[in-house]
Amino acid sequence: MKPETLARFGKKYVLDEMAETEDGEETEDTGTGPVPARGLHAKAFITERYSSTEITMGSGNATAPALIGGENVEVFATLSGRTSDLGTVEEQLTPDRLGRYLREFVPFTPEDISVELAADRRLDETRRRLAVADPALHCQEDPADEERIRLLLEFRKSTQLPHDIALRIWPLVPGREHGINLTNIDRDERLLARLALKDVTRWIGVQLHDNATGVTQEFSLGTELIDLRDTRTAEILRSIIEDREKFLRYIRILLGDVSGAAKALFAAGQGGIFSGMFGSGQESPILEDMVRALSGDGRQLRDIERLVTRLSDPDTGQSDVIPEEFLDLWATFRQVLPK
Repeated sequence: MKPETLARFGKKYVLDEMAETEDGEETEDTGTGPVPARGLHAKAFITERYSSTEITMGSGNATAPALIGGENVEVFATLSGRTSDLGTVEEQLTPDRLGRYLREFVPFTPEDISVELAADRRLDETRRRLAVADPALHCQEDPADEERIRLLLEFRKSTQLPHDIALRIWPLVPGREHGINLTNIDRDERLLARLALKDVTRWIGVQLHDNATGVTQEFSLGTELIDLRDTRTAEILRSIIEDREKFLRYIRILLGDVSGAAKALFAAGQGGIFSGMFGSGQESPILEDMVRALSGDGRQLRDIERLVTRLSDPDTGQSDVIPEEFLDLWATFRQVLPK
């Protein structure tokens, strides 16, 4: 209903939600005693004219098709009488009569979120600027810890960061506690974090915070990774393959059917019929599987060659996680690998 139409009424009430039930919802009323006050759907029209009062109840809404035009089929019942007997409209709306089913109408006033929407637009624009600024991550050796990498952040195109927006950036894998707060987006290199090589990726996490409204956006952003060690893949493998048992399990996955290997891995952890299969080179049928792979296209063996190379010391050819027996066996297979 239009506000100007509502303004013509002195008082405005709506049916209290406690007097309603959803269609099909059962009530606790047993059907004996007074008519239940819940589940009301009928409409009531109370009019007072001179010394008479009329109370009309029925199915029709207060619309022209229901009350005037006759387009709808409705059913109404009207009780007419002297006002002294039926009471005035005001008396009918008292709490001990119809008023107990009603509550005062409070028009809905939508919350004003224009300020927050404007902040969102500012953050979106800053996000676009960050992407256009072409971020890059430079990898440097850490003189204080040879097992770690100094990760330096640079924006190769400068852009302006609004003064009322806070910016925090962190390397995605280790998390935000390894991040830094920035006030400028420019070509100056900044130390982002000192990380193990296996934790270095080209992805950064970004948080933009509008100081005036508290609106925040968080997202990830891809960068170019520069001067990354060639041994990163080997470092990741070493973090997964920590000992000889896990190495033999990995070899088994490379040689066998993936689904079958997954079942074997699960059973090995459960003490099933496959337990002990990966315990040592003697206990697992690795030799048989390697011969079978050799008779094929050799793809699995080439995968093993890459794995052994990445896990072995480039100077000695030895590895803490590869059994010596397997290295001796592999030296034989390497001579006959398909080219």
